[in-house]
Amino acid sequence: MTENTAIQKYCKRKNIQLMLFIILEAAFFIILFVNPELRSTVFTNSGLFTLCLITWILCILVLLSLFYDIYQLRNFSITSRELQQLAYLDNKTGIPNRTSLDIIFNSYRTAESLQDVGCCLFTLDNLNTLNESVSREAGDQMIQSFCTILEETGDKYGFVGRNGGNEFIMVINNCTSELIERFYDTLDNRLKLYNQENPQIPIEIKRAYTLNTLEHHTSFSRLLTATYNKLI
Repeated sequence: MTENTAIQKYCKRKNIQLMLFIILEAAFFIILFVNPELRSTVFTNSGLFTLCLITWILCILVLLSLFYDIYQLRNFSITSRELQQLAYLDNKTGIPNRTSLDIIFNSYRTAESLQDVGCCLFTLDNLNTLNESVSREAGDQMIQSFCTILEETGDKYGFVGRNGGNEFIMVINNCTSELIERFYDTLDNRLKLYNQENPQIPIEIKRAYTLNTLEHHTSFSRLLTATYNKLI
């Protein structure tokens, strides 16, 4: 059970407690309202009135405490989600980072799980030139723009992440060369459109892919190394 799931379940229990408490309180006041004799006794008997007053004060305090607990739990849940995003998403681009990629890599522990996997590797070919000739801010803008395009075009094909620096990886299950080429066509069209609209910061990439149906690597690290060798 993840931390967020546990928080959500605990918050749900608190909401149920709150609902039950409100129902019981409503029943208490309804009984008091529809029974004039009981109501008269409460207000004429000082000892009973004091006892009821203490009970009402305690009920209000419990009610406020439940509201506060629920409020704090929701804030904690939001904070927890934000921390998880910081842990698993690249802080510059917002796409999955190396930690997320490592989790994906580790999920392919056997040759059978790797059998139909495809691995794509991308680098920005003109990033260093742009950093030197324009500015690092322009380079950062290029990285962010490419990540947006890569994620939007690649999400329906597979898992996209930033491996750090100038490297981006895409992992595709049940991958074929036709699927890769279809993805490349979509990506090229988006990059062409972007470069037409941003001629001052064009995106030029190098890319390579490996289909494990053809190369039969037994570990993801070997599959990734083979893709690196094709990119060089």
